[in-house]
Amino acid sequence: MTDGDTDYPELQEEKLTLDRILDNDKLRMRLQTAVVCVILIVVCAILTIANLGKGYTALGIATGLYALVSLSALVVTVVSSRPELPSTIIVSAAVPLFTYLLYTGGADNFSPIWIILMPSTSMFLLGKTRGTVTSLVMMVILTGALWSPLADRLATTYTATFRLRFPLLYMSAFLMAFGLEFIRHRAQGLLESSRAELARLSVVDQLTGLKNRRGFDMELQEAWRYTQRARSRLAIILLDIDFFKQYNDRNGHLAGDGVLEKVAAAVKGCLARDTDCACRWGGEEFAVILPFTEQDGALNMARRMHDAVKALGIRHEGAPSGDGILSVSLGCACAAPGQGDTPQALFARADTALYAAKNQGRDRAVAFCAP
Repeated sequence: MTDGDTDYPELQEEKLTLDRILDNDKLRMRLQTAVVCVILIVVCAILTIANLGKGYTALGIATGLYALVSLSALVVTVVSSRPELPSTIIVSAAVPLFTYLLYTGGADNFSPIWIILMPSTSMFLLGKTRGTVTSLVMMVILTGALWSPLADRLATTYTATFRLRFPLLYMSAFLMAFGLEFIRHRAQGLLESSRAELARLSVVDQLTGLKNRRGFDMELQEAWRYTQRARSRLAIILLDIDFFKQYNDRNGHLAGDGVLEKVAAAVKGCLARDTDCACRWGGEEFAVILPFTEQDGALNMARRMHDAVKALGIRHEGAPSGDGILSVSLGCACAAPGQGDTPQALFARADTALYAAKNQGRDRAVAFCAP
């Protein structure tokens, strides 16, 4: 192990993968907004030319202005790192435009029909929550304008049949857009949940339920950082089941897996703080991270774990103590992060203490002692 995130190849690879996913999501949003901008520019340009050609000057100016707004949103999409900004610009400009279309009626009183595009545009660009609020507010404004006494002051006249059909058309368009956005949002949520579950499984040992070696590396880095900020101490305990290979050879691997599960539960059961973390380092080896713990406290915890495993009473004919009960050897060490020490050095000292426990006859806990 080495100090710093960049010295962990697996962690760095995971970060790069997540960064690529985030970059792809941002790129997709920018491309999505850019496509909408281009479509709006083309459609509004065509409408502007058609309206001016028919003599609808005001309407041509309105659609021409919206084409310019869409063009500016496209520029923002290209140069800005905030994909939500151009979407907000487009939808914000659409509100006065569609209100104007309802007021004037547009060419042959057909322009209000374009207003039913508002829900789908809002949902597509703003997402489910903001799109829903914008669409409903717009529906209230437009329906109120059609049915209120102010309707007589509109620049055009709408029949009662149209006034009845318009909110129904708008609501139908809204429900369709909401349904599509809901499905997309649900699918994206399931994808993110699956991604989170995969990330969780990648750091969890499936047999014992403890963090695996990858999880240990991540937890150690995190514990190192916050104990350094707190100017406190960090301890590590390494645990090895004594003569576990002989146990497997005698009793079989299924029985060995059962032992690993019981030992993991015993070790975890000794931990009382949320900040403490027990991990399966590999094979029959376990590692425990103890933030805010002095060496004496770590040694006491190691002895408690030793006693907890012995209390399981698992029969093992090759036990080093000769009592026929499965035992463990433990080594612990402590460091003060930020005082010239490193995680890899701390781990090495705990490993040295573990080998000292083995050399002294196993079935014991030993704290690192500098030579």
